[in-house]
Amino acid sequence: MKPADFLTDVNDATNKKAEEIVFRQLQSHFRGERVEIRDLRSLNLKWDFTIVRDGREYTLDVKCDHYIEATQRVAFEMYHIHDNGGIEPSWGLNPRLDFIAVIPDTFRFIKILPLHYVRSYVCMMQKLYPTESLLEHRHWKEIMAKNRGLGSGWMTYGWAVPLSGLERYCEATEASITSIDTPQHLHQRTGGRLLINGKEVAA
Repeated sequence: MKPADFLTDVNDATNKKAEEIVFRQLQSHFRGERVEIRDLRSLNLKWDFTIVRDGREYTLDVKCDHYIEATQRVAFEMYHIHDNGGIEPSWGLNPRLDFIAVIPDTFRFIKILPLHYVRSYVCMMQKLYPTESLLEHRHWKEIMAKNRGLGSGWMTYGWAVPLSGLERYCEATEASITSIDTPQHLHQRTGGRLLINGKEVAA
């Protein structure tokens, strides 16, 4: 996995487009309901939006995942391990973050994941199975990425979690994963190719 670069992650045009697509698709998805989507991107918080529904406010952060389509895994960051030995929780362990909106860099779909249940699933699987079993038999992958740019001086540790297992867990625990298929005109052109519904068509 390539090193994470905080400056690139924040300013990358693909990530910015992903955030805007999620914002507009959330507005469309909840149209007609008494739901307010608040755009907080300019405040540089630990999340991009809040969803206000039935008097409650939920935080949501957008994650543009460059590997989800090819691997069918969702990246879950747990810790930053600093060069001086210090350990700092990453977004996956942020108790104030309620949801993540995962979108591939082709922008074909959005998965709204309840972070509490993702975190519970990862913790449960780590307790039930040794690391070797997760890697070899359950198709998990460890994330160890060296950060560059503004975030230099630490390694990010976490897991790439199979989406199928996560979806089964959420279904069994009566949590909901919201799946939104984006309109075809939003799908990303990459390297002269146009991907629509997972198939390459003429650009």
